[in-house]
Amino acid sequence: MLKAARNAAAAAAAWTLYRAPALETPYAYAAHAALGVPGVHTLFRETTDRLVARLVRGNRALRRLHMGPVSPVFDVSSFTVKGQYFAHLAYEPGATGAVLNDLRDGGVFVDIGANSGYFTVLAALRVGARGRVYAFEPNPAVRRQLERHVELNQIADRVTVSDLALAGEDQDDVRLFVSCWPENDGIASLTPATETLARGGLRADTSISVSVRTFDTWAQSVRPSRIDLMKIDVEGAEAQVLAGMASAWATLRPARIICETALGSDAVRMLRDQGYRVSTLDEIPGGIPNLLFE
Repeated sequence: MLKAARNAAAAAAAWTLYRAPALETPYAYAAHAALGVPGVHTLFRETTDRLVARLVRGNRALRRLHMGPVSPVFDVSSFTVKGQYFAHLAYEPGATGAVLNDLRDGGVFVDIGANSGYFTVLAALRVGARGRVYAFEPNPAVRRQLERHVELNQIADRVTVSDLALAGEDQDDVRLFVSCWPENDGIASLTPATETLARGGLRADTSISVSVRTFDTWAQSVRPSRIDLMKIDVEGAEAQVLAGMASAWATLRPARIICETALGSDAVRMLRDQGYRVSTLDEIPGGIPNLLFE
């Protein structure tokens, strides 16, 4: 009975917000205030999910966000910005802050595992027309979202999108396991974790064929001038990416690296062996932290 009443209230609130978009701003403040209130928080979450579904069906899901020095346009159905827009719940604030604060006009950013382009867009707006952003996203469906965000933010002049997956050796026709969770399309992996498979996020029958190259092979072709900041988020294949950078450590050493990986991982050991210091940017509840190497 209580759940039915909550769902009815959420449906009515979502309908009202859909009809009156001006209410989204006060709604977001109220949703943020309710984050720690059991029951009430659930009502806001259900309302947001219903509203976003309506916005997607009506092709009305684009919104401008104001994030420090930049004001990107995003599809707010994306898991990276939905909570941010509708509840002022920052997405990976440590990594976001590093991109916004560390990059400067004319900078170079490499986004390995770019997903729908959250960090790619922020970086491109930050480095300006003189800068360069290289974004890697091998999943075609997600890459289309990335390319759409690039177009919406008018940053195609400084962003290069690649369909390659980066790993430790050059291969064609490699299996990439893609997400089975509609609410999170960012868990595609060349090396799916047992836990993610067990929870149904990835399945053996939901894979696609992709081309894999080492970072060194890609860099020899593209020849970037330098790398001010690199982000690696490849769902367990971080050590493989780093293994493919043997030449880069000598010729194109990234000044800073954001990597989603556990503190005891092979990726951490490899980066420490290269002389990087490690600190934690984001503790992800129930997940893997974002670490900063510099």
